[in-house]
Order: sequence, then C-alpha cells, then structure tokens
Amino acid sequence: MHGCSESDDAPRSVLHTMGPRNMINTMQMGLERGNHFGVIGSSDHHSAHPGSYGQGLMGVWASSLTRDSIWQAIQERRTWALTGDRIELGFFINGEPLGSVIPYCSYREIEIFVKGSDSLDRMEIVKNNQILHRFNFIKRAVIHPGSPMCGKFFIEVGWGEKDVIQNWDVSVEISGGLINSIEPRFRGVDILEPRDEHPQKYRLTEWESINETSVHFKTVTRGNPTTVTNANQGISLEIEGTLATVVNLRINGKKVKASLKDLIKGSRSHYLAGFLSGALHLHRFIPEEEYTTKIKYEDHSEESSSDFYYVRVAQKNDQWAWSSPIRVSGGI
Repeated sequence: MHGCSESDDAPRSVLHTMGPRNMINTMQMGLERGNHFGVIGSSDHHSAHPGSYGQGLMGVWASSLTRDSIWQAIQERRTWALTGDRIELGFFINGEPLGSVIPYCSYREIEIFVKGSDSLDRMEIVKNNQILHRFNFIKRAVIHPGSPMCGKFFIEVGWGEKDVIQNWDVSVEISGGLINSIEPRFRGVDILEPRDEHPQKYRLTEWESINETSVHFKTVTRGNPTTVTNANQGISLEIEGTLATVVNLRINGKKVKASLKDLIKGSRSHYLAGFLSGALHLHRFIPEEEYTTKIKYEDHSEESSSDFYYVRVAQKNDQWAWSSPIRVSGGI
C-alpha cells in the first residue's frame, strides 16, 4: 500500500506521509548484505477491506488451502508480492521452490511458471541485483472461429464526476460459455480512523457467483479523485467458450451485450446517462496464451560464494509480481 521497496528506483514510489524510500532499507540491499527473507504485499487497509484492489497482496505456494499448509509456506518463505492482480508465480532452481536456500551447485536450472490476469509484458530473472535474463511477450494470440478457447475479461465500473456517489447493480450472464473463475477487483474506503458507529459506511461491495454462467455484484463509486488515481471497481472473469460466446450484462437496469469475437479485438465502453455520468468499461478479452507461460533457463554466468535469484513479472496493465529469493550458498 505504501509503495514498492524492492529498490530505490522500483515501480510504485513510496508517497506516504512517513517519507520516501532509502536504498539502505530496500529488499535489494538486504539481499546484498547476505540476509535471506520472503517478500509479501499487503494493503494495510484500516476500514476492514483486506485485499483492497491495487494496494498489495501476498501469494503463497502452499501444498493445500489449509491453515497449516498456508502458514508453513509463509514460514518457509514460499511467497510472492503482488500490486493487485492475482498473478500466480512459481519459481524453482533445481526443483527447489522460491524462498529456499540450497547448497552450492554449478548446474542451475531455473524453472518459472506464470498465470497472470492480463497480457504479460515482460519477465526478468534477477541475479545478485542484476538482470540475468529478460523475456518479452509481444504477440497477440490468434483464435480461429469455432475453436474452443479460455481467457480473462475485466468488467470495470466507475468514472463520473468527482465526489458524486454512483450505486451500481450489475448482473452478468454468459451465453455459449462457462465461467471458470472469478477475481474480484474491489476497493475499500481509504480512511485512517474509521468510526465504529457507522460500520456499513465502509462496506461498499458485495458479490456472488450465481452459477457456472452468471455472477452478480453491487458496489459504489465516487468518481476518480485525480486524473491519475483509479478509484473504479470491477470484477475479472475467466471464461471458457468460443468467439461466438456472448457476455450479457444488466447494469442498473440497462442491458448491454458483447461477443468475444468483438472483445478479443478491443474494449467497449458505455455511459450510464451520457457524458460525465458513471461509465462501464468492458476490457479486451485476453486469451489464455497471452497471460500464461512456462520457462526453463540454465544459468551459465559467473558464480560467487553466495548467489541470490528472484523473479519479477510485469503485465501490460502495469500490474506486477515479485518472487521471494532463492539463495545458492557455500561455493567458491
């Protein structure tokens, strides 16, 4: 929430009243000094909205979704930090997962698995605070009519004039397809000291999965506070279908629909009541090929007595992920 502390020139500057970044307090300096630790993201949200979108999340590489497995993974540093989108990130060296400390070895096979929430832009393997290798993702997937496909589709609501309250009631029905998964991207109220006497004031959103083809949500927006601050709300759906699949929406009683054939080419937008009113943005449908990758890479670069590696991933929508490091120790 306060910014990114990977380095003093990392994305997401620290703008909080507590002050700016200092290189000696960054992740990279800590690793350079020989410390070994896991990394996380966190919203630090005061008005009881954990995971408030865009303010930090933690990913965990756990053996199961149980309390014990999750805590064990955290304690073993099998974690990664996220800015907001729920990017899945697996990172291994010689089969050992992120967060590990492994004995010296001259042969180092790096394996990376990524399942993003938007088109991948680039991924970097960082060794001893220097970029070892960068992978760029530039091509759009080609989908043929009638071919089955899977992809993600973000429904975003908000805009309108600043401080004008807009209530949203949105139903989504998929025709000729299925909803595989749902990723909420809702924000809470940014306030330092919420008052207990009005708890409902801070509950802006509720959503539910109705069945395998439909979802419903209610939320509130108040316009964007500045032209560079996004306060919109939304939900991302992973959809299985074809180019003929249709997304049907009812927004505050207004019907809107779009086919995946159209959305794979680009986004669509609609105003609730004309220019400067609240608006709906149907983002481009992103085929699975654009947000998933599996990579193997062998490191043949110069070695030292203690090398550390980590991975960072950037999507085209400027959402990021950083893995916990793996350290190779006891060598030269």
